Amino acid sequence: MDIRDTYFKVYWDPGKRKPYAVVWGKQSDTGRGIEVTLIADGKVLEPVAGEILRISWKTPGLPGGYVNAVLDGGKYYFDDLSGLFGAAGDVPAQLEIQSAGKFIQSDTFVIPVLEPVAEGAILTSDQFTALQVALASVSSLEQRFDEAIAALTVDGEVITARNGFPSLNARLDANDQEVDIISGEVTGARQSAAKGLTYPTLDARLEALEADQSKTVQDLDSGKNYSAVLEVLDGQPRLKITEAN
Repeated sequence: MDIRDTYFKVYWDPGKRKPYAVVWGKQSDTGRGIEVTLIADGKVLEPVAGEILRISWKTPGLPGGYVNAVLDGGKYYFDDLSGLFGAAGDVPAQLEIQSAGKFIQSDTFVIPVLEPVAEGAILTSDQFTALQVALASVSSLEQRFDEAIAALTVDGEVITARNGFPSLNARLDANDQEVDIISGEVTGARQSAAKGLTYPTLDARLEALEADQSKTVQDLDSGKNYSAVLEVLDGQPRLKITEAN
């Protein structure tokens, strides 16, 4: 078994400060750990080089402590929390991220540390059944929490895709209308009212227009060919004649 598969899953949006955390343990636990995923507006944040994620706490009757997370596979892990579980009681804790010399701390959340069963005690069948029920409840809670985070991610993507529109469908309808307007303008530009013609493409009409603006004429005396182009100079039309190659 990979011990990290048993770690508590914590999600934290530094912009909102409140971490989604369900963490508990027993005094002197050494195998408890926390896996932290950073999110923003429902999307998972990729770790940035040089970032440091830390958890700090104040254990009842003992000095406070902290540990830095280990970054592995795009996630942060707190592997050694033996100091946090050093004494029974409610332990206030907080997350802190350091990036580019700046610090952001989460709201304080409480981690309950329970007293262990007396050494040498024998677990009765009734207690074992109760423990099984409790473990099943914790597993169900973690599954529901993971599903809620997944739904939050989808909602965040939809909100981003709206881009200021009241709904995603409204934005798609607006884009359809823009496409229809552009398509109508292109179709209208293919038609020449002066010539009574409809060209197959807009490019075909532009080619015909260029051809109309430039005509080749021949000097009947010399036999030379000249190019005649209609121009407008100072608001007045004029015919420019140049010898054709």
